[in-house]
Amino acid sequence: MSLQSIIVHILLLIIFFFVLKRIKYVNKALQFLYVQLAFSAIIQFSFTLMRFSNFHNNLPILHFAVPIDFLLISLFFRHMLKNHIKPIYFDITTVLFITFSVINTLFIQSLFEFNNYVRSIGGLILAVYAILFFLNKLNNPKSSIKTDTYITWIVSSILIYFSGCFFIFIMGNIILQYSVEWSSLSWQIHIYLLLLYNTMMLYSLIMIRSTNKNIVK
Repeated sequence: MSLQSIIVHILLLIIFFFVLKRIKYVNKALQFLYVQLAFSAIIQFSFTLMRFSNFHNNLPILHFAVPIDFLLISLFFRHMLKNHIKPIYFDITTVLFITFSVINTLFIQSLFEFNNYVRSIGGLILAVYAILFFLNKLNNPKSSIKTDTYITWIVSSILIYFSGCFFIFIMGNIILQYSVEWSSLSWQIHIYLLLLYNTMMLYSLIMIRSTNKNIVK
């Protein structure tokens, strides 16, 4: 395990216990995000345990984890932007994405194949949500969207990580056909993105804790 991977696991462990302790004190939007962070930590540690147990085929878990991750982050944005974008649009997008995930698993990339298409499209949609958040914030100075610094950090981390994932995973199959070395490099880039994402998220959680003991629901 690389140093970057070890740091990611340490960050995930801290985040996991942090959100478990603080989830009851935050509003509904942040609760969805907290559940997503805890869920991601559990999935990542499951992958690590499987690898050390010489059970390397963790791909079936990804086929279930990616849609759940997408659902939880979508719910976060749905609540953050509910006064500016009709929630039904988020609902429709989520249903379509989950439907595509099922179709992809059944007919395109099986449970034992890496679900590049689902991860790349999901990453693109979540990055678009983050961009919409910032555009709304810029175009509506008096917007009712919470403008706390920690929200900016959270949305920025989502934008950076998932836009990066879009490019990494959409190119995954193409790169693998031509160069295993380039494929390996793409995963190294992903680990750095994951490191940055979790660092920014942890910093956001600390800011939430220090800004207000109880974020009003």
